[in-house]
Amino acid sequence: TIQTTTTANVERLLMEEDGEIRWRIFATSDVHADMRENKEWVVRTCQKCNHPEPGTILIVAGDVATDVNKVVEALKMFKMRYQEVFYCVGNHELWSPGQGEMGDSIDKFVAIIDAATSVGVRCTPTVFTHPGKNELGMKQTQRILVVPMLSWYTETFKGGNRPFTQMEVHFDGACIWPPAIGDPKDKRNSHPVTLDEFWRRLGKRSIDSFLPKKFRSNSNNGSINISTNTNINTEDDEEKFRRDCGNEVAFLVTYGHFVPLPDLYNGTPFIEKVVGSEGLGEDILALRDECDCKSTPGSGRSSPAGFKKGRFDYNSTLKHVHVFGHSHLNVDQEIEGSRWYQRAVGYPTDRGPMPPEMPRQIYPA
Repeated sequence: TIQTTTTANVERLLMEEDGEIRWRIFATSDVHADMRENKEWVVRTCQKCNHPEPGTILIVAGDVATDVNKVVEALKMFKMRYQEVFYCVGNHELWSPGQGEMGDSIDKFVAIIDAATSVGVRCTPTVFTHPGKNELGMKQTQRILVVPMLSWYTETFKGGNRPFTQMEVHFDGACIWPPAIGDPKDKRNSHPVTLDEFWRRLGKRSIDSFLPKKFRSNSNNGSINISTNTNINTEDDEEKFRRDCGNEVAFLVTYGHFVPLPDLYNGTPFIEKVVGSEGLGEDILALRDECDCKSTPGSGRSSPAGFKKGRFDYNSTLKHVHVFGHSHLNVDQEIEGSRWYQRAVGYPTDRGPMPPEMPRQIYPA
């Protein structure tokens, strides 16, 4: 069933080098477009755009809305402004009515991905290329990878072994989970660790299907998995494909809804058990290392000690950023050789009288 929601293989989008058009990547999350103020902001942001701005990519890291039609409506609006829009579901999208074609949260997930991809929104790993230069200053096509990372939250993420708080115990009680991946005795229970395991396995299968290992490595050895791209039929096609995509992963963007590292959450302790997944963080760092995209401290404003403590240094050799949401807390930190970023629209009550912020550019930094 899941396979029917994604039909494209690894895609290459090559910007024209003559015009020096380069990809720019923006990020937002937690749009909550089912709230009037937020929906009006989406409309104001996008409706006057006659056409998408070339070379722009928007990452939308979940919680666009609860209603499927409102999710698609908001994503279509973003497509009016940005050439490419990437999206992953959050927990709010998976609240299920428990009837009809969306009888549980997995049914609803499939319906949302089908609807989003039908309007040109991307939900699977994609390879972009643009002109760059190697260490010798020579022109070289470089790869940019954009990869969704699926997960759920786990109760041990930051809350330890303490009992659930009243805010946590019924969190996401509007979800309905099949017995095979949830609690067989309580389909509304969103706390079993098996949910995080399921989503992370699904995410890894998506990566393996749409982003073969040869595209995650800077190595030039070996052949591309021919079965993953129907346009490659001969060795000459394979060589041209590799040449067009470049031999270096110049930048990696991963994104997902939930918080991937405990150090990235400094909100209320009363919901610590329902905010993130350490396993997700491990998956992200493993993919980053496989792509050889770990950053090194720069020689500018931050010392190596400051780099380790998370003070973001724009002078470092930045090659990876992870975009997330869920906590509605703005984050921009460099930890463990990666940049971790959240810029949520959030609820109107989160912002007070302030309007939502426009999506911020995360690449180039």
